[in-house]
Amino acid sequence: MTGSQILEKFHNLIGDDLGADFELQLANDAKNSIETELELEITKKLNSSLSTSAGQTYTTSRALPSDFLSPLVIRVGTQKVYPIPFEAQIDYREISGYYWIDLANDVFYLTGTQGSAQTIYFFYQRETDDLTTATSPIWPTRFHSLIPYEMARKYFAIDAGEKGRSWSPEMQLYYTELKNQMIQWDHKLKLNGMDNSTTPFDAALSSENRVPI
Repeated sequence: MTGSQILEKFHNLIGDDLGADFELQLANDAKNSIETELELEITKKLNSSLSTSAGQTYTTSRALPSDFLSPLVIRVGTQKVYPIPFEAQIDYREISGYYWIDLANDVFYLTGTQGSAQTIYFFYQRETDDLTTATSPIWPTRFHSLIPYEMARKYFAIDAGEKGRSWSPEMQLYYTELKNQMIQWDHKLKLNGMDNSTTPFDAALSSENRVPI
């Protein structure tokens, strides 16, 4: 569904037209709400455009990706580095193997001193582009209807109109069924990424490489 089709379905659900600009804002609020809540596999991304330099210290910042939402994993070369709280940066500044994020300035820092130039592999959850009337969500088409339903749910929660024009149990049932289908689809993708194991990937990798006693 394009943005225009999403807005048209929203009109049918609420029986009203609120103006294209406001409706697009509501559509993007709905899209962002769903993506933030579910942390979808499809919104994961890798940025490998940055690298360290030999002798780089903890005072050297690197820019966060422009569509950054939240971090997943950072590796310097093949070595995973671990997150620390912003307020712990002084404690860890000379200890290699960690990073912290300065969200206010859209940068992150690696602790310690880097011994060589290596690629930084930054895996993260991204913010997807805002919808326009001509563009579509990046999700599979079958789940696009979640957006107009989420729009209607948010709209009816603040609408002071007649009770007959409100979020009905039938709407809630359809919304819940479709959302659960999307969660199931995303869950299968996540399990497939772990070879259908419930063991976290890093834990499984560590156990395979563990030296027997």
